Amino acid sequence: MRWTDLQLRAVAVAVTVAAFLLTAAAAALHLRWDDQVELQPLAAGDVVLAVMYPAAGLLVLWHRPRNPAGWVLLSAALVSVSVLSHQWSEIALAEPGSLPLVGAAIWFSAWTFVPYWAQPSLLPVLFPDGRLPSAAWRRYLQVVLGLLAVLVLTAMFKADEDVEGLGGSNPLGAYWLFERLPPAVGPVLQYGSGLLLWLVCSPVAVAGLLRRQRTATGVERTQLQWLLLGLIGCVVLTVGDFTLGEKAGEVLFATGFALVPISVSVAVLRHGLFDVEVVVNRTIAYALLTGTSLLAYVVLVAVATRYGSGDGAGPVVAALVVAAAASGRSRLQRLVDRRLFGARRDPYALVQQVGESTAAAAAPGEALHALVDAVRSALRLPFVQVLDDAGDSVSRSGQPVVGTHVVPVQHAGRRLGTLVVGRRSRRERLLPAEASALSDVARRAGALLAAQRLDLDLERSYAQVLEVREQERRRLRRDLHDGVGPSLAGVALQLESLSARLSEPALAARADHARERLLSVVSDVRRLVDGLRPEEVEQQGLATALRRLATDEDDRVRVAVQVDPLPLLPSELEVAAYRIAGEAVTNALRHAGARVVHVAVRLADDALLVDVRDDGGGLPVPVQPGVGLQSMQERATELGGHCDVGPGTDGGTRVLARLPLQRRP
Repeated sequence: MRWTDLQLRAVAVAVTVAAFLLTAAAAALHLRWDDQVELQPLAAGDVVLAVMYPAAGLLVLWHRPRNPAGWVLLSAALVSVSVLSHQWSEIALAEPGSLPLVGAAIWFSAWTFVPYWAQPSLLPVLFPDGRLPSAAWRRYLQVVLGLLAVLVLTAMFKADEDVEGLGGSNPLGAYWLFERLPPAVGPVLQYGSGLLLWLVCSPVAVAGLLRRQRTATGVERTQLQWLLLGLIGCVVLTVGDFTLGEKAGEVLFATGFALVPISVSVAVLRHGLFDVEVVVNRTIAYALLTGTSLLAYVVLVAVATRYGSGDGAGPVVAALVVAAAASGRSRLQRLVDRRLFGARRDPYALVQQVGESTAAAAAPGEALHALVDAVRSALRLPFVQVLDDAGDSVSRSGQPVVGTHVVPVQHAGRRLGTLVVGRRSRRERLLPAEASALSDVARRAGALLAAQRLDLDLERSYAQVLEVREQERRRLRRDLHDGVGPSLAGVALQLESLSARLSEPALAARADHARERLLSVVSDVRRLVDGLRPEEVEQQGLATALRRLATDEDDRVRVAVQVDPLPLLPSELEVAAYRIAGEAVTNALRHAGARVVHVAVRLADDALLVDVRDDGGGLPVPVQPGVGLQSMQERATELGGHCDVGPGTDGGTRVLARLPLQRRP
């Protein structure tokens, strides 16, 4: 059965209302019997847990009923059962017969507070949308739920003669569960699982939250920062509870617990209410500074007491600690700024990071991609894009958002485009330092756009040169093939006819010699024609021409050719691929003594790869590049590619040519 969203909302409302009613009933019992029975004070922290956490959970579930984070918050409603059962048990044990179901109340007091212990381990991982940060966190979730199950079961069924200090024993204390095990097993299971949840799993969850908020963008980033602020405040105030008196400590304890549901509520309803990054930043910095100062004070006082008289050491140590804290505050603040919020308030760091990322790029286009990635990463932005003057996207990083900040991109006094920056939230405004840094980045982007334009112009010019040269080759081939070649062949026939009619042998011999020389010239013309554009490629296409390279030569040499399906290629690319493959096969047969030659032609990463391998004797040492090797390398370089000739993985020689489909100088 799959519950509908309406049914899930109804369950959440019912649980929240029940938590309010049970807490109110506990307060009413306390007021009713406090004058007659000496009851323990109703803890404000327990009331906060029983009421505010379910309310925050309901708020989350009302918007997203299937969000596990909301159900984790709602599970704190069990604390209301604990509060009521605790009051009920106290009254019933102090005044026997005054209230029924004493055993049930004691049993509920033993374990209903326990599930809250998993909140600090689960909420930072599941908030705000209930999805785990990655698949690796599934094992963490299984560990937390397993520890929680052990903790709850041991609290339910352990043999306890004084449950929660009430003076009553656990009615379901399963003596049989522990009587065959060592006496320490029960406490180890209970307290060990609890310590693992608080001291191991909770810090891991908070560390994961810190990492997520650094990489998140937009609304999600702000929501995570609100939760982080609530958790930090909760830890600071609950730790401060131990340093104050009982009443003041209880107020701090309850306030600290209340900060988490309050921060969750703000994150859900009004995530853009304040500049939460500033609050989180200052809170973390001062919490670290305060904790470090207190620790240093305690350690120094202990050392002074141990190795000296200790009289008057406290004020001196305090002065030293305060001076060190004052001098290190700004440095600590910058460190927190950099670790949590990137280079938002340090424009020079942003410009430096952009410069380092673009310096390693091999071309202006790659540098622009590096620039937008660096800006987005350094400022923790959801989206960065560079547009040209026509409004077309040149480079982008991230996903588009509604709110944007636009910076003109100029170079040499001319506007070349626009730098578009997506805001982290719709109503957010960039800081002055951020705007200043983006202006510097826009100037760098202008220089890169200008360089990219020059690069594209040069590429187009080079492509036109290649096209004009190819057209000229075609014209020469046509003229030689259709004009000069037939004319010379016709003259050779006339000389042959003239030689047959000459009666003088010397003249006839001279005519025959002239005819042979003319036929040799005809052969040279045909070779020139074939060199301008191979007839096989012209008539049959590249794939068929390459397959004709396969041959069996006296059953001693086998040439295997594999050509993947190819699109329509530029003519100069087809000629280069055919010539490189043919030259490599010729070298393998004539010079390497190969018996098997493999030729593979395929497309990969916007380039045509020509791969020729043989099992011959390999390259000589040292390699003396001849006309053939130089020709292959020149043909590849001419098209913006490269041709590598070296030893094969299994011996022999390998020729690998990479010819880009997009021609580059």
